[in-house]
Amino acid sequence: MHLLNPSGWRARILVLLITALASTPGWTADATFTAPTGTSLAASTRACFSRATVQSGSATSTANGTTTVKIGAVDPATSFLLFGTAHDSSRPVGSEVGGRLLDATTLEFVRATDETTPATISIHWDVVTYACGIAVQRGTATQSGPSTDVTITPVSAMASAFVTYSKVPVATDPTWGDNDPSIAELTTASNLQFRVDAVNPTALHTIHWQVVEFTDRTKISVQRGTTSLATSVATEAVTVNAVDPTRSFVLATSRSTSVSAGGATDIGSGMVRAALTDATTVTFDRGATAYGVTEIAWQVVELRDGSTVQRGTGTMAAGVATANPGISPIPLGRSSAFVSTQTGGGQNGGSTAYTADDVIGVASFTATLAGGASGDPTMLRAGDAQALTVATTNVSLTLQRTSTVAAANYAWFVVSWGYP
Repeated sequence: MHLLNPSGWRARILVLLITALASTPGWTADATFTAPTGTSLAASTRACFSRATVQSGSATSTANGTTTVKIGAVDPATSFLLFGTAHDSSRPVGSEVGGRLLDATTLEFVRATDETTPATISIHWDVVTYACGIAVQRGTATQSGPSTDVTITPVSAMASAFVTYSKVPVATDPTWGDNDPSIAELTTASNLQFRVDAVNPTALHTIHWQVVEFTDRTKISVQRGTTSLATSVATEAVTVNAVDPTRSFVLATSRSTSVSAGGATDIGSGMVRAALTDATTVTFDRGATAYGVTEIAWQVVELRDGSTVQRGTGTMAAGVATANPGISPIPLGRSSAFVSTQTGGGQNGGSTAYTADDVIGVASFTATLAGGASGDPTMLRAGDAQALTVATTNVSLTLQRTSTVAAANYAWFVVSWGYP
């Protein structure tokens, strides 16, 4: 915007308006002035309002290859994918699927299987898009050794970025074993690392990853670390710097060796639930303890951009396929739900005492938000060009699994992204 010969009071009002915008969460603004003399006088502004939008949907994988989903156009540089999967298979090829945002209008869920009649994998996905304020890197990696490093464009700070991952096992992978559960960790500002207890002996698995960075370091704080669960230990609590639980969520990954030792089928000892217990505590628990969990890598993400988070834990009894935890009204068009542990099939994992065989689907969930009648539109600030965000008063969260042969425990999060 350019102003020619404004009077002093108009210039002062403009400065006040720009200052107010610059102090508003999610906005940045700048202005330049020269003295109101014979020289040119100009003012310029730029603004960014950090409200996110979310597209959601469901898909099903029933064959070898890629399931393609079309979405409304987004900017891949400021968008990221979250998803969960539900399934009922003792093989990784029926339990894991790699998800990625391929381009501005396309999601792909990639699967490799040699099954004649592939087991069904149910998928629920959310694409979160910010107008500005985040930078997303994504790619694929081959799990070439116990530790696989991926060089990324350096993030501005370790505390400003979090990591998601999913996995495509080789088509011939026969059973869930020590080459399947993977650690995903940002180890330096420019290095992303994946760790497993063993490499598949016949061929290499493929990992799909995202690094989501908030470009303004004041808008996020990510704490990360590692822990483990020794044999016979069911629960481990980790102390973190205090966060606001109404604005924070947890993501975790884990790896185990003994899951396949001697043909063991005790999947319950290797599946871990991660919950934000209170402002300073993350609790990891499992339903069986026959062997140790070698390593758990965790991220506690505190959003300081105006996002809000609801969370909870629960149990589905044997024979029960769904749960509907109660949540408060949310703006449905900018909210997403997920389960805390990343198992290779998205953000979908919990824990179970099931030890009969290695069906990780017993504690693998999709998380879906739905709503009906709407409440009052959220009040918008002047200059916000986005559509009104409506808080849905009777919104529901549904957690669903496919395998119900035993009880399963979960920790869920519902995030309303960006400034209200």
